[in-house]
Amino acid sequence: MAALGLSKANRTELEGGLKRISGSGTTVLVGWRYVPDGLEFLHVSTYELPKIAKRFPTLLHPARFLPDQDDWKTALAAGCRATLLKLSFGLSENPDIQQFVNDLLGQYSVTEIDCRAVALFDMVSFSLYSPFEQITQINVLSNAIIRAANMCKRADMPIDVRLSTTGDGFYVWNNLTGLWADVALFCATCVAVAHIQAARKLAEPNTVPGLRVCTGTGSHYEYYQATGGTDRSSYIVGDVTIELARLIGSALNDQLLFSDAVRDLTGEDLEWGQRHGVTSIDALAFAALAQENLQKLQGSTLPGGKIANFKTYLTGPRQSENTFAIRKYYVTDKHGLNHGCYNAKLNTVLEKGTQLHYGLLDRDLEGFKATFDENEDLVIRVV
Repeated sequence: MAALGLSKANRTELEGGLKRISGSGTTVLVGWRYVPDGLEFLHVSTYELPKIAKRFPTLLHPARFLPDQDDWKTALAAGCRATLLKLSFGLSENPDIQQFVNDLLGQYSVTEIDCRAVALFDMVSFSLYSPFEQITQINVLSNAIIRAANMCKRADMPIDVRLSTTGDGFYVWNNLTGLWADVALFCATCVAVAHIQAARKLAEPNTVPGLRVCTGTGSHYEYYQATGGTDRSSYIVGDVTIELARLIGSALNDQLLFSDAVRDLTGEDLEWGQRHGVTSIDALAFAALAQENLQKLQGSTLPGGKIANFKTYLTGPRQSENTFAIRKYYVTDKHGLNHGCYNAKLNTVLEKGTQLHYGLLDRDLEGFKATFDENEDLVIRVV
């Protein structure tokens, strides 16, 4: 905070003002601007949010700083209300301060995210364990996810991990956004899975969970749960979480599924894509980028030793001695809608020679309730 010119008392005053305006969650903050005496905030009541969002389509976008007078008037005309928050201190108008206020405001808002990678971890047969075994497995899994994210951060990957429990598992996402943040999230997912596989070889029975895991990218909304205290936990819901929930319902024990999603490149990601002749990244390209970045984690420590090699790949039937197909599958949900996905495999080798395998080979998918079209198989030649 000192680097921003904000003391602890400054932040407490600002957060207190936002909390009063939000009314413990009855009001959603959607925009702000500088005024001579402090800051002015736009807000709407929770029950009016859907109606006003239709009138003002950018209402829930992550960029909430609205210095343009016309944008402010448009928001008010759509039904937003404005409240002045007088501050005892001044705020400089620089990008760092604007980002800080914007991020802080997000904790009292609902944010629409166009694209973000999310992973869903589901613990196998969780309800069959005793309550003590359940809480042990929850702690083991959450610890593995957090440790994996920290490993990726130490490898200079952009990641700030978030978890939301499903009861018998977790939705996991990266608080940072963009292509490389999504790649980092997938790498952290792989490391967490490898951590669990390594721990299962060393731990007492029923203490380390078996897993089903699905990953994918897509749109969603993020919101923060208001509580009586100062802590606020974030949650996500939207197309990507629904997609993963449909896939996990059909996933087999120890299966890793990769959603068939296309990620359009924007901003700095688009500049990178243009240098490589692409404007979007499909599931196959994303898996290749993840494989490249997993190599940065060689030497990281898992239970039982350090990582010597990581390999992740999408599976399919072998065509010949040196060719195999990558097969796209379709899971049909209860509404008759198809969800495309790929079966993935993760192999980890530790420096002592221990091999950790997660995921199912094509020959192990007999019980996988999914359809496919052989004409869509992509044949790969192994050199």
